[in-house]
Amino acid sequence: MLDLRKNLIERRMIELDPLTAEHYLKFNVYETQRPLRPEHVNELADKMSSGLFRFGEVAFGRIVLNGKTIDLMLNGQHVCEGAVKSGVTIPCVLERFRIKTERELSEAFRQFEILPRSLRDMVRVEAYSLKLKWPLWISSLVVAAAALEKTATKRVSCAPGIGGECSGKGALSREAKVRLLKDYLEEGEFLNRLLTLNSTSTRKRVVSHLNRQAVALIIMKTCRIDSTGAKAFWVRVRDGENLTAVMPEMKLREFLKAASSLDRRVTNHEYAYRCAVAWNAHRTKKATNLAYHASHPVPKLK
Repeated sequence: MLDLRKNLIERRMIELDPLTAEHYLKFNVYETQRPLRPEHVNELADKMSSGLFRFGEVAFGRIVLNGKTIDLMLNGQHVCEGAVKSGVTIPCVLERFRIKTERELSEAFRQFEILPRSLRDMVRVEAYSLKLKWPLWISSLVVAAAALEKTATKRVSCAPGIGGECSGKGALSREAKVRLLKDYLEEGEFLNRLLTLNSTSTRKRVVSHLNRQAVALIIMKTCRIDSTGAKAFWVRVRDGENLTAVMPEMKLREFLKAASSLDRRVTNHEYAYRCAVAWNAHRTKKATNLAYHASHPVPKLK
């Protein structure tokens, strides 16, 4: 893990005027920098103009890319944009850090919390550092499913901190969740191939019934058991082609398609349970009504 304190090159207070801020923004060229938030820029500019702004922070990472030493902005784009918009000179802490690799660049990016990085922001940078070509929503789904696997009880009723049914003990920090991505590359590639087929964002809507963290978790688990069999099974659940009404794939597809319109909340446990029941029925070539028992653990996958 990158220790920013040991890699600090420079730290000093400066008076950040609009021209300097505009110059600094020329280094805000990291491909996965989070999108600018205009409403936050306006808020900062108003505070600067009214004298309510205390001080800002701007940080750069010095890294060698393609044989050339460059500085990339790690933090401060909103402060710089605010200074340019307000036309006001503000006190600012300027920092520069030595960064050796793009993996370290991702770690450095995640450690600045002036305007908290969303999990999506962090996943975007981590995926870029891992050279992943997946859509961001796939990388985010992999992280969510991985976090569920690491934190869930046997009933998969708890996914702390990622929109599950509990929080607190056992919860993963955003930093810990993002670090899981590198450990799930094989499963992530399987999900990517299953859910995108290298197509446009329209595909995301077509596969929305599979775009749920507990469903993704079972997909990944079945991939580990039998990747060829899992591909055939989940493609049928995805597309609904060449299925009869009694087949487990069709029963699961119908449940997943209808889940979002039910007058009750479907839990992670129920999603995982019904997916497991359908998979096991398929593997054993037995009929199933996809019965759900809320008090039972998720069935062991066969």
